[in-house]
Amino acid sequence: MQGFTKKGNATAHNNKNKQTQRVKSDCMNRILRLAKTTKPAILSTKAVALVSFIILILNA
Repeated sequence: MQGFTKKGNATAHNNKNKQTQRVKSDCMNRILRLAKTTKPAILSTKAVALVSFIILILNA
């Protein structure tokens, strides 16, 4: 029954959360990079980032 301890489960859960955060930040960086390369107004860049971030949160 090893691996079914509370500590083990908590560690696995924390690792999953870290992985999810990493994926989210990676997506955000990619979106921001795209927004920068297209060189729109600063305001629209922020709007795109905000909308995409909300979508990411809803999908998680």
